Parts: sequence; structure tokens; C-alpha cells
Amino acid sequence: MKKDPVVVAMGFFIKHYDKWEEKFIAFLRDLMNQVLDLHTVDHQEVADEDITPVSFRKEVLNVPYGFVRFLSSYFCSEDVDIINAENRTINKVEFEKMLDIGQKLELDKIPIFRHFCATYNVK
Repeated sequence: MKKDPVVVAMGFFIKHYDKWEEKFIAFLRDLMNQVLDLHTVDHQEVADEDITPVSFRKEVLNVPYGFVRFLSSYFCSEDVDIINAENRTINKVEFEKMLDIGQKLELDKIPIFRHFCATYNVK
């Protein structure tokens, strides 16, 4: 069987990520700004330090669906994982990479992203 061209392209992309990272992040940031109403997710009902799985699920219900899909697509294995906030674990390296990506995309300024990150138990 022939290799899927997407697999070949992704292999190249991963191998040369250092050359493409800035362009890729800039593209995602521009896409988010054009497609998502980021100003509508800039409210904060729960303080960062008081976030719980229950309060996070309630917050997800009040955020525009497009933003929830963005978070789940880029940071979760399955879409439903966005609301399954109990007993989430992540290793320290993966967690720091998630925070780094969030900072580069300027998601760290948005409460729901910080709250999403706060639902993880870092191992």
C-alpha cells in the first residue's frame, strides 16, 4: 500500500518543527482571532485557585462552542475529555509544553484556559 501523503507531510512537519513552529503558532493565533470571539471568553466567574471539576464544567457550558472545540481539539485526546475533569493526570513535561503552547497562543490570558490547565494533576 502507498503511504498516505498526510502521514508523510506530518512526519516532515514533526522532524522540522523548529523551522515551522513560529509560522504555525502565528497561523493558529490569527485563525483564533478571526474565527473565535475571544472577548466573549474573557470573563472569570471563579478565581484560578478555586477551580474544581464541577465549576470548570459549568464554565465550559457558558463559553462559546467554537472555543470549547478548539480546546478539546488541540489539548484533549477525545472531545468528551474537555468535561471529564475528574482525575486528569499529566506528566510535568507535557504540562509545561501545554502551558508553553498556551502562552504562545496567548491563551494564558483567558480564564477558561487557565482553569482547564488547573484541572490537571501534574505527576
